[in-house]
Amino acid sequence: MLDTKLNYIHALSITKDALNNANNEDLPKGIIFLTSFGQIQGKIASLKDVDVSSGDSLFEAMEGFKQDEERADLFSLTQAFFNRSIEEVKEELDVENVSSPSSKSNAIPLINVKIKEPNGELIELPGLVLFADQIIGVIPGTFGR
Repeated sequence: MLDTKLNYIHALSITKDALNNANNEDLPKGIIFLTSFGQIQGKIASLKDVDVSSGDSLFEAMEGFKQDEERADLFSLTQAFFNRSIEEVKEELDVENVSSPSSKSNAIPLINVKIKEPNGELIELPGLVLFADQIIGVIPGTFGR
């Protein structure tokens, strides 16, 4: 069930951005997630492919981020380490029929985050990882728009 929810959320985000571009609209690129602890507004972060299979490959990937004048972002590195740890456990247990994690785990990395608590208080964060099982619903848009 979480895969279906997550796929729908990603499809909504992509479709919303595509419609904004097609209609030449300058609407905020965000989604409001409804959770039991409040409303969370943010933009789904784009994950970069990072090879963490060895120390050398990790070093090369981080050097590549520097050359592109981008920081090695925490969300991409975390997802790469998560995927690698699952593969290592599968190898140790000699299990082949278990599917590997996709690039979309049940964690949704968000940037430019605002959390509106039930009491109305607003908290702003540069980033947040939201787990799909905490989402009750989604609203395309941002607070106040």
